[in-house]
Amino acid sequence: MSKLMNISERTLPLQGLRVLLMVGIVCLHVYQHPVFGDGRELVSFFFVVSGFLYRENLSWKKYLKKKAIGVYPIFWIVLLLSEVICYIRGGNNLNWDIIPHILLLQSWVPDLWFSFAYVGVAWFVSSLMFCYAVSPCIYKYVSGISTTKSLLGILTLSIFICYADGCRVDFYNQHFAFMEWLTYVSPIFCMLEYMMGMLLWKMVKGAQYVHLKAKHEPLVVALLIIYFYSIYANWGGKLSIVHACMIGLVYKYGSKVMINLFANKYIVWLSNYVMFVYMSHQSLTINCFRSRLDSKIALVVVCFVFGILMGMFYNRFVKPKLEML
Repeated sequence: MSKLMNISERTLPLQGLRVLLMVGIVCLHVYQHPVFGDGRELVSFFFVVSGFLYRENLSWKKYLKKKAIGVYPIFWIVLLLSEVICYIRGGNNLNWDIIPHILLLQSWVPDLWFSFAYVGVAWFVSSLMFCYAVSPCIYKYVSGISTTKSLLGILTLSIFICYADGCRVDFYNQHFAFMEWLTYVSPIFCMLEYMMGMLLWKMVKGAQYVHLKAKHEPLVVALLIIYFYSIYANWGGKLSIVHACMIGLVYKYGSKVMINLFANKYIVWLSNYVMFVYMSHQSLTINCFRSRLDSKIALVVVCFVFGILMGMFYNRFVKPKLEML
């Protein structure tokens, strides 16, 4: 078994999980119902793992510039193309709400995040950019607390998230839409899951990497089955702590099964284009090809192919010029 020693190599299987859960998100929108988990369960992983992978190796200004270059331009390209297609097809006219969408502020407005008139799925990026912006403050706080307090913090956040998600489910009146926004979309709530990831990093960053023996691999398979079933079963806000446990175990233990499935070179390469697939699949690929492809599986594949092509173009021709500014 290859020895994964440094931090980036130890976290490679997480990239494979990102790809798999992105497949779940694309399937959710292609099939228009949960296939492998609902949106709440799937995006929860991305906030927790983003907090876990944050490193204070750049100044706040350089860090935000790096994240902004990786998000805003491609979002604006997708938004522009979506509106051109909508105009050609005689779709809805532009309204004032295009402004918060352009600025990626829609997740702050309860009545706008659910609108798919533009790039509806970009609410996730809207909330994630807020998490990026406050990362240094959260990281400074987390760095100053003990491992025990980090564990208590994770448990406290998970209990609160589960309780809030339960309140969301229990609301069946006019307040339901607000609770849905508050516990699913709002940047503040998403920041709690992001912070959970940072607390997890505080707990395990000094952990020695352990290569599992072959006799322990069946346990890994069983763990994966339980993990994937919990996503499939739509456990809602309860998945935050489940995702955290999986991330911590991946960082702590080296499994041949995990490495072969989620850290092979093809999966790691594909993980570089996850954000491009996410940005483009709902407003561009699905809108363009839903009526032309009879096979929904083929449509899922096309969503990934189109996102990869867009990512390759962006990384080759657009991003280098922006980094020179």
